[in-house]
Amino acid sequence: MAISKFAVACVAAILAGGATAGLAHDDQDAVKAQVAEETPVTPISAIADPSRLLTGVPVRFVSGQSFGRVVAVSTDANGHATRIRVALDGMQSTKLWIDQSDLVYSRARDSIVAHDVHAPAMTVASR
Repeated sequence: MAISKFAVACVAAILAGGATAGLAHDDQDAVKAQVAEETPVTPISAIADPSRLLTGVPVRFVSGQSFGRVVAVSTDANGHATRIRVALDGMQSTKLWIDQSDLVYSRARDSIVAHDVHAPAMTVASR
């Protein structure tokens, strides 16, 4: 079986590049990550039996400030969470539904983290 000179040259170049890669060093420090500590999170739609596991769990903003607790979970036909109903802290009679696309469950904080929740549109009555 004949081996081409081109194949031998390619293998030699790969080996030489790998051997000398460790020799390269620049005096610049590695770029530091913007977020030094990342906590593992799970999308709420991936949690099995979300109604049982998420009811009563605190809901927090990304900043860590809690703003409510889960009082209900809406699921699809496959049992995946589609949205949660949150009772707001300090206003237990006020409840709102939040779509699952904005939410993840943080095992480290044992809470749901709301990434992109906007204030609902409100109208003010004149009297």
